[in-house]
Amino acid sequence: MIADSRSLKTFFLFLTRHTTSSYVPENLQFEHTLDRLGRIRPQTLESYSRLGIHTLGELLKHFPRRYEDRRHVLPFESLEVSEVQAVSGQIVKVQLRRLRRGKSLLEASIEIPGGKIEAHWFNQAFLKDHLQIGATIHLYGKIQLKKKKFILIAPEYELERIVEGEDLGEQNEALHTRSIVPVYPATQGLTQRTMRHWARRALELTDLSCVPNIPQNKLRTEELEWSEALHQIHFPDDFDQLERAQSRLRYEEYFLFATKLHFRRKKFREKSAPNFEVSPELHSKIKSLFPFQLTGDQENAIEEISQDLSSDQAMYRLVQGDVGTGKTVIALYSMLAAIRHGYQAALMAPTEVLANQHYQSISSYLKNHPQVQVRLLTGTQIASEKKATLNEIHQGQAHLVVGTQSLIQKQVRFKRLGLVVIDEQHRFGIRQRSLLHNKGVGVHVLVMTATPIPRALSNTAFGDLDLTTLKERPPGRKPVKTYLVSPDKRTDAIGFVKKQLAQGRQAFFVYPSISGKERPSATQAHRELSHLLAPHKVGLLHGKLSPEEKERELEAFRQNQIQALASTIVIEVGIDIPNASVLFIEDGTRFGLAQLHQLRGRVGRGGHEGYCLIGTGKTGNPSQERLKVFSETTDGFAISEADLKLRGPGDFLGVDQSGWPPFKFGQPHEHLSYFTDIRQDVSRFWTDAEFQADREALKTYFN
Repeated sequence: MIADSRSLKTFFLFLTRHTTSSYVPENLQFEHTLDRLGRIRPQTLESYSRLGIHTLGELLKHFPRRYEDRRHVLPFESLEVSEVQAVSGQIVKVQLRRLRRGKSLLEASIEIPGGKIEAHWFNQAFLKDHLQIGATIHLYGKIQLKKKKFILIAPEYELERIVEGEDLGEQNEALHTRSIVPVYPATQGLTQRTMRHWARRALELTDLSCVPNIPQNKLRTEELEWSEALHQIHFPDDFDQLERAQSRLRYEEYFLFATKLHFRRKKFREKSAPNFEVSPELHSKIKSLFPFQLTGDQENAIEEISQDLSSDQAMYRLVQGDVGTGKTVIALYSMLAAIRHGYQAALMAPTEVLANQHYQSISSYLKNHPQVQVRLLTGTQIASEKKATLNEIHQGQAHLVVGTQSLIQKQVRFKRLGLVVIDEQHRFGIRQRSLLHNKGVGVHVLVMTATPIPRALSNTAFGDLDLTTLKERPPGRKPVKTYLVSPDKRTDAIGFVKKQLAQGRQAFFVYPSISGKERPSATQAHRELSHLLAPHKVGLLHGKLSPEEKERELEAFRQNQIQALASTIVIEVGIDIPNASVLFIEDGTRFGLAQLHQLRGRVGRGGHEGYCLIGTGKTGNPSQERLKVFSETTDGFAISEADLKLRGPGDFLGVDQSGWPPFKFGQPHEHLSYFTDIRQDVSRFWTDAEFQADREALKTYFN
């Protein structure tokens, strides 16, 4: 007879935990919801929902974040205090102590080989009826020594128990102990014990043979079958099997990503586009606009782009160039080719500062060619000016339009858009880029970046684009000399800057923040530098200024009305002040290597020697070694490779910029050779007849 309500609660809890399988049909499908698993509590379903898990497929693809090896069961004499260890033994005593304020402590005495230990659980009184004297128990937890006793506080446990000669299923499985145990990303309301239970349950009841998956066995025979990999990733037999499972699922992740690149590239290449053939006469005429000889890399880039534009398929090309290699020339050449054939061209930049810089530079090249109408479109233009510009764009009177994201607004309608250039493409999302080239039909697309992209990323994240690289700088431009400035040498560095200013040069001072208590900041430095550099004038530039204020400050700097500029990283790209010879970066440890390289490109752009002085911050900062590497090279590609290793791909991809998914089994750029092989598999899979049936089965992945 069940004696009281507490025993009744324990009895029903026991039923819930150990009789669910009889209520659940087998052969569940990936798309079935979690409640099909059986008596899963509403609170548990709600907790899973917070993790984005609603179906069996989502549950089984919620992979462990790490594993604990709980296989090595120790005897009494091998136990070590403060170590997490596994033991097995027989329960010899169970005692429930009632504490203050309704709390409880359950103490179990367990006899293991060589001695006796205790296990304590707080506020789990229901376990008293669960832990039967004489039962074998397996425990895993941190060993503590109290009053000369070894004690496990709230350990993980599993029981071996026989009731009327029948095994109680999961109770005798090595799910929480005696195995390599998964540890999952969790949330409030979900214990690891609960998550392991339902993951195992889903594996038992889900028909994995009906789930479409990459037929790796046809492409590469050495790997596990997908269904076996799914079992081993959750509950591995050993670490060798775990590694094989991770390899199999990594293949699937990379295959799916490579497939997206394959179709993105295929989709764009299949678009027809107007033919902008560049005749020898047009080529010579455009080149004559530039008052300098093009570099070999620029000539090669123009040849590649001319071939793209002469095709009946849309161009989709990325031009990456180190600082000062002349990407604007390439962009202008491409746009003029489109304009010569009666089409319009647009250049979109991420900031008004950079858009204004492009507008002025392009207008300067075309000052003797008034037949090419260049217009600027930004968010801060006065209403009447903006209205007039929009009308000229719509009527086709504006041939070349430079702007910010204002270009993708609905009211911007091109009469005949033929080519778009997207500068600093990593600062725009895929949707923003698409909105611009969808302003026309069959538009050629040229995207540019001044941040050299490591080879590993150019072959992965940007694998859907044709790639052009500019490394060669114009003849006569000297590399910028870079020096690290320790705090005790800062006064000497300021003295060097003053000498440069006295010779008629100008200087940038760059700070990691605008203002506030945190030092150093641009506004604080502006006050300090105005005193230190007197009688030279010091300006202030940062992101909180209005576009008009920014442009006013920059124009004063261009005209040498101010000799030094205290700034944040708003000058990172696009600022061209030939007379600026010195860049002082305060606390360079606060910037990425790619950022530092872009900043360094702001000086040495005229005929004068360029200097980059980098404050190293506090002595002992581990980032100082990174600055030392930076100071020893001016090769942007070498710097980008180092930055990728140090900081990951974020600086190159931007935030939500390139469709880069959250990989669970390693980044493709870390396994470049392997990923390259998989791209070949993808090409075979989506073209060879032998995979026709597999392609049909996988359509659900790509709809």
